[in-house]
Amino acid sequence: LGVVYSAETMRNAVAWARTRSIHTVVDEIFALSVHKPTNRPDHFESIIRVLDNQLGNDVHFLWGLSKDFGASGFRFAMLYTHNMQLLQALANLNIFSGVPNPMQMIVSEILVDDDFLDIFIEDSRKQLVTSYNICTKKLEEMVVPFVPAEAGIFVYIDFSSLLPEPTFEG
Repeated sequence: LGVVYSAETMRNAVAWARTRSIHTVVDEIFALSVHKPTNRPDHFESIIRVLDNQLGNDVHFLWGLSKDFGASGFRFAMLYTHNMQLLQALANLNIFSGVPNPMQMIVSEILVDDDFLDIFIEDSRKQLVTSYNICTKKLEEMVVPFVPAEAGIFVYIDFSSLLPEPTFEG
């Protein structure tokens, strides 16, 4: 939905899951696509930082290039976990889904170039916000409800008022 959960909400969600022995998988695929990063208490903060990298065996972090870098064709993503059993189980899949060495080299060159990353992310964020503002302005003009987003490239829109009748078949 493009909603950024506060650090407190994330800690509470993990605590809730832990009391029930449920693993928490945090997908931060839009982590660098926050529309307006701020220093507000509810701004985006990675689960790794929220938990001070104390993930235990039950919290797992996902991230990839597809959304933040518009690079879905790179087919590059990562899982960060402290769960050795999960890592060992996934190691068996690497033969089928490993990232080719040339792609690993390209990605490593991108991720170590701080100057490029700073410029790219800032420019991408500006373009994202511009597009979001154009879209939501039109939706407001048309009086079409939507979920205000704080991150990501999607706008969730409620078109139910345009249905001929308010039923599932409508």
